Amino acid sequence: MREVRLELYARGWRDAFAELLGGVRKKLTVVSPYIRRKEAEFVADNLRRGADIAALTRLEESSLLGGSLEISALDILGGFSEGSRVVNLPRLHAKIYVADESRAIITSANLTTSGIEHNYEYGVGVFDRADVRRICGHVADYAELGHLVAAADLAQLSEKVEDAMQKQAAAKKRRKEEELRAAVRAVDDECWALQTGGYAPMFLFKRAVRHLLKGGALTTRGLQDGVRALYPGLCADNEERVINGRRFGKLWKHHLRNAQQGLKKSGEISYDAATQKWNPRFRG
Repeated sequence: MREVRLELYARGWRDAFAELLGGVRKKLTVVSPYIRRKEAEFVADNLRRGADIAALTRLEESSLLGGSLEISALDILGGFSEGSRVVNLPRLHAKIYVADESRAIITSANLTTSGIEHNYEYGVGVFDRADVRRICGHVADYAELGHLVAAADLAQLSEKVEDAMQKQAAAKKRRKEEELRAAVRAVDDECWALQTGGYAPMFLFKRAVRHLLKGGALTTRGLQDGVRALYPGLCADNEERVINGRRFGKLWKHHLRNAQQGLKKSGEISYDAATQKWNPRFRG
């Protein structure tokens, strides 16, 4: 029977985090919806030069305007080295920190000072390389749903966040609620534009169907529910959203049907009339 070494972390796990950072030789993977500048600086200060950072996060209007996710923090992580990058993912809630494929911390804590020091969080340190490789595989699998966010994209988003925050302050004084709503919507639209990566709806939905069917066969309704859960901002039945000239929203079920039929035609999935389920035919 294989012996597995684990460490348990309750409140205040900064020392364990610093140890993990110090052990990185090639690549640090950070998975966290909320990231603050102070802790991004902590990562950069404790990581050896020459290493790369893969920062997986979730760009959302609420976290950006609420301050729980700071674009300046993403600039630090994504700009740490030539090979470092920021990836925007839908529905991301996990908090995972991985040093190469040698050590991982899975925790409830975001990359914020509250998460590392003040909140009651709980985490597990994983040292078995086989288990760490499995964790990396799971993260890489979900990362296929995301898109790289370039520094120029972050700069453009930062301008819209700043504009919305200024209008938010002005609205409280002068009751300019309509201007505020427009500015907030602009941030939300930009977040979803970065989520689509400029791709057409059918491309995104094909990728979502592949991901969902890795978990097993699903009915058409099951696929619809799964896709809408992944991309709620793109699957509104009564609202049209135009992103980079591409129409999302009202026609999302039509786009999904086209994606299903396209995958069926290419032999990647099949439909079983007896069970009324779509089945994966690719290697998952």
